Amino acid sequence: MKKQITATIIFVISFINLHAQPFGANGASWVYSYSTWSPPYQTLPVYVTSSGPIVIGNDTCYDLGISGQTGCATLNSMIVTQRGDSVFYFSQILSDFTFLYNYNAAIGDTQEIRFPGSGMTDTSIQQVVIDTGSININGFWKRTYTVQQTTWYFAFGGMVIEDIGTTGFLFPQFGFCDPLTGSIRCYEDSIVGLYNFNPSVACDSVINVGIGETENESELFCYPNPFTSLLTIFSEKLKFKDTKVAIYNTLGKEVSAFLVERQGFDGRITIDLSKLNSGIYFLHLSSEGSSAVKRILKE
Repeated sequence: MKKQITATIIFVISFINLHAQPFGANGASWVYSYSTWSPPYQTLPVYVTSSGPIVIGNDTCYDLGISGQTGCATLNSMIVTQRGDSVFYFSQILSDFTFLYNYNAAIGDTQEIRFPGSGMTDTSIQQVVIDTGSININGFWKRTYTVQQTTWYFAFGGMVIEDIGTTGFLFPQFGFCDPLTGSIRCYEDSIVGLYNFNPSVACDSVINVGIGETENESELFCYPNPFTSLLTIFSEKLKFKDTKVAIYNTLGKEVSAFLVERQGFDGRITIDLSKLNSGIYFLHLSSEGSSAVKRILKE
């Protein structure tokens, strides 16, 4: 009986690790979503494509090229390597590899992630692992863990999938740029094949947010942005009666809306959006035939 149990354990461990591969290997490619800054508001595909391998010191590495983002994005490539269960990326600031993922993470583990950009004082964020599990990708079981940020300088978090990375974006994101995507759409390599995380959204589709023509968003002010629960909105339009405030996600679906029926105040209101999931949204304000839109980020 003991030999049988031991053999079963060995088989399970072998099955779990049977399809493990170096991060970025086998022609890996990713497609994420990127929401534009200005009208017409759209959600566009962002492509990440791996090339290599290349050898740096004792590390076998892959160069991940990023294309499709617009606006103030500055992140267009990143070199990664895998050491055991951990993935590292090359930091231009440190001139060395720095931690990115650990597939063997356990609930309660803390992680430090450093910002990748150059020309800035190096800084970091802290994360804590809040969940672990596994996911079946085209018949291949991959380990997962989910992290939550405990400090903020840039955005990075969500679920991490073995060999694939985070469902939010592969690398830390600064501000509303680089390109601060909404979520992963597709992943593909020569072993796993193509996997679409949301079959209702094609890998390369362009999605119109669907809130119509808008005026300059400078007419609408929101703070703090990013926010955690309460968001204050200021606009001259709010001084008028029957002003609609609506919140849309990056697929153009209205997730919250209310009508402001006031007159004679300073055009400033505070709303509670604590029930929204973390992510990118569009706040749409309309009154008396005119409208304005502001891109907001829920931490």
